[in-house]
Amino acid sequence: WPGRSTLRVPVSVGACCAALSAAGNKLAVGTTSGLVQLFAADDESLRLVGQYLFSKGISTLAFLPDGVFGGGAMAIGTEDEQIHAIATDHLRDGLELVRLAVGGTPIRLQCRAITSESGEQGYRMLILLSGGTLARGEAHPQDGHGDPLDRPMALVDELAIHYDPSKIAAAAISMLLQPEPEETEIPVSAVGAERGMARLFLNVGREDGVRPSDIVGAIAN
Repeated sequence: WPGRSTLRVPVSVGACCAALSAAGNKLAVGTTSGLVQLFAADDESLRLVGQYLFSKGISTLAFLPDGVFGGGAMAIGTEDEQIHAIATDHLRDGLELVRLAVGGTPIRLQCRAITSESGEQGYRMLILLSGGTLARGEAHPQDGHGDPLDRPMALVDELAIHYDPSKIAAAAISMLLQPEPEETEIPVSAVGAERGMARLFLNVGREDGVRPSDIVGAIAN
């Protein structure tokens, strides 16, 4: 901020990287212990507005344009060769929007708007990995990364043709209030590989914050 005084803020031990939003009003600080702290400028000071904890150390940070995920978001690189995109707006604060395995420790991230030759708008993320490898990823409006309510609203509009909207809302709330089914451990010996199939073992799980849906999503992508 030209002409303004320097702002200082205490951060956690092990601070190793930081990022400043394009508007210059938010600061993110990452630590070697996996903590990310988000600060917002308030007059002549910075105040802590969010904290996010990851299982591995933070290697790089970058704020994402609002258009990528339909609101405030941040990309966080971790030492286990992953990039986590989390929401930072009030409605979805802390929600993990997407997770990418990039095959190397990301040490720098940059996201910018692009326009294709056909005039299509989108975003491109450049990822610098340890060792000098440069990777990139792109997101476009048709990918469904915009407003997270677009698809649910389309479904509600379709259902409202045949059903009372209040009953649709009541049914959704009823599903949310139902208790989650208990998980049962399946012995490894009971899981056999079908003909033409292979058994896959992963050394990550619940203790690492990995859900079954995360694994399914990684395979599908």
